[in-house]
Amino acid sequence: MKRLFLLAFLCLQAILMSADVVKGRVVDADSGEPLEDAIVDMWMYPIGENWIEREKLSTDSLGYFCHEIDYMAKVNITINYFSFSVTILIYIFS
Repeated sequence: MKRLFLLAFLCLQAILMSADVVKGRVVDADSGEPLEDAIVDMWMYPIGENWIEREKLSTDSLGYFCHEIDYMAKVNITINYFSFSVTILIYIFS
């Protein structure tokens, strides 16, 4: 499970952003098995604005998550699975 961090990070590097949709997949680094019910905590900071939006998701049975964002933003994504956690920062430009 220690490799979960590395694999989750690499999976997030490959996040597909099209039509302002942030989606990804969380899998176990050792087995490659999807991690169902991993918590995906997204904090969106709209560029040029003074407010924050938070969305808490969980992965489906295949380890996927998806969220639509309709504005330019800096997004912090933290994935938690039991006692393991990884965070990544991305920018959304519409």
